[in-house]
Amino acid sequence: CSPICRAKDAGTQWNCFPWDEPPGCPDPRPLLGTACTNVEAGTLCGGYSEQSMVCAGGYWGIAIINGGC
Repeated sequence: CSPICRAKDAGTQWNCFPWDEPPGCPDPRPLLGTACTNVEAGTLCGGYSEQSMVCAGGYWGIAIINGGC
């Protein structure tokens, strides 16, 4: 899931690793309904979480993740 965080030592520090975004995922994230003509349909951005977005029908929308986090 995104981000992946693990205890670095005895629990006093954490290391977090961001989700590796596929090519075409915009930064900063676009508003919902923004055109996504520069990426392949079905591209998932934002990791497997309730904040994921998917390019569908030419526009960015909320991704429905089944079996995710």
